[in-house]
Amino acid sequence: SRTPLTPNHITLLSFFMGLLGAVGLATTDPWFWIAGGILIQIASIVDGCDGEIARIKLLQSPQGAWLDTVLDRYSDLAVGLAVTFAASQLHDAAWVWPAGFAATASFLMASYVTKEYQLRFGVPYPNDTLNRLKRHDLRVFILFLGALAGAPFAALLFIGALTHLLLAGIILKGWRRTFT
Repeated sequence: SRTPLTPNHITLLSFFMGLLGAVGLATTDPWFWIAGGILIQIASIVDGCDGEIARIKLLQSPQGAWLDTVLDRYSDLAVGLAVTFAASQLHDAAWVWPAGFAATASFLMASYVTKEYQLRFGVPYPNDTLNRLKRHDLRVFILFLGALAGAPFAALLFIGALTHLLLAGIILKGWRRTFT
């Protein structure tokens, strides 16, 4: 907090670390997967600091929050596509790209569904178990563990499927709310 770094600097640093991690995950070398997994996990930790620094330095802004959210989604896309690309190089199977795309889409939808809930119902989606389990930090942590275990694509498919299930629960709650 005593440095000249602004929250937006931290957001950008986290974003570029995530992209660099994605480069490692796009290879077929398990050592690069480990490096990429470590980088995306560190990027996730750094990403949690921008908001804290904004509050400490009294630099909170809608623009900063928006930039953070948008760059997080671009990072999610980069990581999901990188892992899927690596899997497509290792497995000559037609299902790899559609499965990777579906898993990666859940990362984008996780943010979208709860923001739409707030827009439509005028209140934030409650911080229940569904909401906590679909968060960015958990998704990145599962990918990090998968990379360390030499199975980043399996981790992507797992966390993608879990996120879609959680989103189905959130959508169902929103749907029920329209009838109450």
